[in-house]
Amino acid sequence: MTVSQEAAAPRREPGPVGGGKPPYRPGGLANFLFGCLGAGCAMVVLPFILLLTFGLALSLFFPSDATNVTGVFDSVSLTSPREKVLRQGQDGDSGSLAIVSLRGEIAGQGSGLSGDSLLAQVAAELQAAGRDPLVKAVVLQIDSPGGGLTPSDLLHQEIVRLRRQDKVVVAWAGSLMASGGYYVAAGADAIVSSPTAIIGSIGVVISRFQVEGLLDKLGVKAEPVLAGRLKDLGSPFRDLSPEERTILQDTVDSARQRFVEVVAEGRHLTLPATEDLADGRIFTPEQAKNLGLVDQIGYVDDAIDLAEALVGEKGLRVFTYRRPFALASLLYGTDLDSFLPWLRESLSSAPRLAARWPEE
Repeated sequence: MTVSQEAAAPRREPGPVGGGKPPYRPGGLANFLFGCLGAGCAMVVLPFILLLTFGLALSLFFPSDATNVTGVFDSVSLTSPREKVLRQGQDGDSGSLAIVSLRGEIAGQGSGLSGDSLLAQVAAELQAAGRDPLVKAVVLQIDSPGGGLTPSDLLHQEIVRLRRQDKVVVAWAGSLMASGGYYVAAGADAIVSSPTAIIGSIGVVISRFQVEGLLDKLGVKAEPVLAGRLKDLGSPFRDLSPEERTILQDTVDSARQRFVEVVAEGRHLTLPATEDLADGRIFTPEQAKNLGLVDQIGYVDDAIDLAEALVGEKGLRVFTYRRPFALASLLYGTDLDSFLPWLRESLSSAPRLAARWPEE
């Protein structure tokens, strides 16, 4: 080949060493999947998938006992709840004592209740105890920082309704009976506190974030269009005006007054004495007993003994209701309705009254 022919020939790129096909280079999706595997994503995703599958399987084999909750409480479907017997009665014909647990944030709605909310579950169990002619007493185990004022008030009314059905109700404080938790307990015939419980926090709060400064830094501005001068009362996108602060304070004061009246009536205290206790402080069990907020210091067995004494019968059959399985409980240790209510309510622009101990 002459020099001119060599210059005219097209230049070829060198192929792979040793011949054969070029190495495989994955595309976009494949590259992402290989990258995830290489980074150890499978170690995170696989357990979650297994947990989700396990939860779905349990929900199929162990369906909810409290379903079709469509009304406030009267329509709760729990006509034949599953019972877990804790102690057989001494007499085969003796009555029963139901133990109902109220643990965690008191959350739920006043209507259109979902069967998984704590409010719906506890209300359903209290109603089931009220319908059962063999149940003569209920021990309500409370371990709660409180929660929404309306859910707490609704459960309090369920306790009052039980007592009107000639059922004895004794509330027992585990480690915490604060704010809305105490609001509920105030409706019981008697309150027993464990020696290490925290009692009280009688008061009402509206939690509110103000994010105007943060939005300014992000270059974001809220511009609501109102039909009503105070329609965006309590908006988190600006400071409260003096008028708005007065309105919210009056609302909180009115709700606190109802809390005070509920405690005074349930604990047979005078209104002035209860007013002095309703500044949000917490009490030790000894302090609470001396002030008349609890009747006795003891454990759950002592609460059962007190309930039997009030009934006038010993050796009652003791049982509890089996709670429906919820996948959220497996993932978070509690249901979603009580996992994020404080944050959800605080971020909302609509003010909500809460009877909650904020340190929890």
